Amino acid sequence: MTLSNDSFNGKFGMKPSVLPQPLRREILKWMHSLDLSQSIRQIRRDAMNGYLVAEICSRYYPADIQMHGFQNGLSTPVKLDNWQQLQKFFNKRGLLVPKALIDDTLKGTQGAAATMMETLYTLLTEKSLPENAKIPTTAGKNVETGMLSITPSRSQTRAAGSGTQDGTQGSEPIRQSIQNQPSIVIEDAKVYQ
Repeated sequence: MTLSNDSFNGKFGMKPSVLPQPLRREILKWMHSLDLSQSIRQIRRDAMNGYLVAEICSRYYPADIQMHGFQNGLSTPVKLDNWQQLQKFFNKRGLLVPKALIDDTLKGTQGAAATMMETLYTLLTEKSLPENAKIPTTAGKNVETGMLSITPSRSQTRAAGSGTQDGTQGSEPIRQSIQNQPSIVIEDAKVYQ
């Protein structure tokens, strides 16, 4: 039995989970190089309260951002206080972070946190991100996730082999099939490498 999103919402009073917004490789490497106090698990949720953004900014402006003034909580007053402090900091330093982007990040809007991290990367490192490359592909859109995938599915790799699911017998065709396929995900005509 499959449930549509409408029946799921009405029957259980819950919304289906939103797929996490992927971060670009450059952004992930940059964030890992900052030696942040907490690992990033889900960027949308981690950035909502402003604590992560404050911690990133404190690495570049330690005199202006005092982390003891920020709280890592999820209540609305905590989020608003953190983001108000960050807005004052952005204005003081002349960092052009759009108010709409701050509001969307605070609300947890899909894609806002990734855009916020890209904006911070550009402003703080003074480096520009490379334009997204377009890769021609004949892959189809996944109905469940809404994402395009050009990596072969499990059924495609099984069909390439000689019959076993674990790939032990006749795994050379599978290995060749997988090695010849790029393993990236395309979402809304953007490539995250």
